[in-house]
This record gives sequence, structure tokens and C-alpha cells, in this order.
Amino acid sequence: MLGMDEGPDKTPALLVCPPHPARVYVSARIAKHDEVLNGGLSSILCVASGVYAVINVSPAAPLWLHLVYLPLSPALGALGGYLRSRQNALRG
Repeated sequence: MLGMDEGPDKTPALLVCPPHPARVYVSARIAKHDEVLNGGLSSILCVASGVYAVINVSPAAPLWLHLVYLPLSPALGALGGYLRSRQNALRG
């Protein structure tokens, strides 16, 4: 079980009920504007690790596939930001 507090207060809450999982992944909405930019920039670690893997490690997949996926990560992050901005616009 996982509970979350989406209220805009200074003390957000996160509830994890027993049995506790080995890992908990947490994300936060910290941006009040520029959702598309923030969504695209959220993938910087994925892109950096992908570039590192292409340069320094022999990839498990063909090189062309890695090169296709590298720009896909920020594009999908920006898409998520766009959808969030549309959701905010519909709320008013």
C-alpha cells in the first residue's frame, strides 16, 4: 500500500504500509510552470548514461538502436510535461 499527499503544503506526506518493499521510488512535482522543459530535462541522467554506454561499453543492442533511443528519452519526458500542462489548463 502506498499513500501520497498531492496538496500544495510545506510538509508533504508519504505513507508506506507494511510489509515494506525493498525499494521505494519517489517522484515529485516541483515545477509550477514550464512543464514541457522540465519534462525534457528530467531525462538528462538517462541520456548521459546512454551516451556513456555507447562510448565506453560494448552495447548489448546494435549501435543504431542506441542512437535512435537517445533522443526518444527527452522527447517522451517533454510529452509527459506537455500532458501535465494540458491537465493544468483544463483544471483552470
